[in-house]
Amino acid sequence: MTRQPRLTPPATTVRVPGQGTLGARFRQAGISMLETLVTLAVVSTGLLGIAGMQVDALRTNQSADYASLAVQQAYDMVERMRANPVGVAANSYDNLDASIPDLAVNCAAAACTAQQLATYDHNRWNTGNGNTLPSGSGLVTDTGANTFWVAVRWHDKTLNGGAGWQAGTDAATACGAPAANTRCYFVRHRG
Repeated sequence: MTRQPRLTPPATTVRVPGQGTLGARFRQAGISMLETLVTLAVVSTGLLGIAGMQVDALRTNQSADYASLAVQQAYDMVERMRANPVGVAANSYDNLDASIPDLAVNCAAAACTAQQLATYDHNRWNTGNGNTLPSGSGLVTDTGANTFWVAVRWHDKTLNGGAGWQAGTDAATACGAPAANTRCYFVRHRG
């Protein structure tokens, strides 16, 4: 019988200064505490970055949701004006401000004149703007020739102190003077 050659090298002796002689069979196995801490720091930094991106995405999503609600609210007033052409012709919708007028008659429960319906629409619309959007309010501005700007304003803290429109533009005509942290959506309506 022939003897098989040895496949593993013989144990060598390693001399470590100050620690004496160690055999090769005592080599380090596993990871050190320092490697574990470095890995933990890298993973933590990555997770914090992901969390920050998630917060930004939520903030942007909320801003887009408010813009969508403002569009709906602006078209709500346009539809109210279309439903009351007599009130539009009598100038009852000219220059509606951001206030919520008192109601003399609840037009949902009783018959109303065109003027009363316009006041009711103004009340319900701006009440809805305030309930739907943060600091929400609406304006209707008559630009002449039976044309109106219908605007909805709301508070948006993602602007970081800026205004959502500039003075001297159609937006300023429709939405009023620019205000800090305020956005405005407006639409032109021909009555």
